[in-house]
Amino acid sequence: MIASLGDSSLGPKPTAKRLAVLMAVLLIGWVVALVVLSKHHPRRPANVPEELPVFEGGYGIERSRAEVADWEQATYKVELSYPSTAVYTFYHQALENEGWKQRLPENEPAPRWRLTGSGPKTRATFYAAWESPDQLRLIQLTLVTTPDQEPPLMQVIVERSRAILPEPRGRP
Repeated sequence: MIASLGDSSLGPKPTAKRLAVLMAVLLIGWVVALVVLSKHHPRRPANVPEELPVFEGGYGIERSRAEVADWEQATYKVELSYPSTAVYTFYHQALENEGWKQRLPENEPAPRWRLTGSGPKTRATFYAAWESPDQLRLIQLTLVTTPDQEPPLMQVIVERSRAILPEPRGRP
């Protein structure tokens, strides 16, 4: 015999109170799971800086960070003139001491200054990058200045990102 909708042999009908209790239990379980999962962060390797270092004398420091993406950027200014490589040397030594390896574009033995524009609109840009020992992180350094600017002023942009790195290529 086929049971009808009104047949009580299938068990008691769910009541609003029972549904509310079931929904509350599910909601509490979901919230607890979210809290537990949100507190689980992968440990940062010892050779990855907690915060990007700033060259001595840097000022106007602005930091941006996205923890979920393991990304950080620091932008600041220093009173150095073109063609100084003191900032590059600072980062190069600090990162190489931690096991980071410099990534060079094809056919370039070392990073160098590049001039763009002409006359008073001439800009000099210096780019360098290093990859972490686990090859999952990249720190990029960009220096921008105007040659012969008085007083000398250089903008520094340092960025750390998490990425699987392709073979090095020249920057456009």
